[in-house]
Amino acid sequence: MEEDVVLIARFDTPFEAEEARIALEEEEIECMITDELTGDLGLVGWSNPGGVKLLVRAEDVERAVAALAQTPAANDLVIKPQKDAGSEAEA
Repeated sequence: MEEDVVLIARFDTPFEAEEARIALEEEEIECMITDELTGDLGLVGWSNPGGVKLLVRAEDVERAVAALAQTPAANDLVIKPQKDAGSEAEA
């Protein structure tokens, strides 16, 4: 995964990131998790300020965000899903 990658979500735990990774792979969207170990060191007072990160290829951002918007990972997205133009006209 050496192409341009984009951060789409940050999680508090590696478990949450893995759930999101599985959801994306079910949609055949390749992704990568980073910083899963630094957030889980268990040191008193230690926190990973950036969280556990989920990255996807730039070309897959829209599909990935839309897929995760339907899961508990929606709360952790750093890129919000685009609203349909049709739904805005109805509102």
